[in-house]
Amino acid sequence: MQEEVAGLRRENSSAQSEIARNTKGIDRKLDDVTADHNGMAFSVGNASAA
Repeated sequence: MQEEVAGLRRENSSAQSEIARNTKGIDRKLDDVTADHNGMAFSVGNASAA
């Protein structure tokens, strides 16, 4: 039973590390797209159909 709980804890820790890594990537992307507006807004452009 103790080994099973230890295994579940390792699995949970690994999953949490993956979530944190993905969250960091999203944070960097949001920094990229909001940089022109001091992090307060998204820039949206229009493309006209020619």
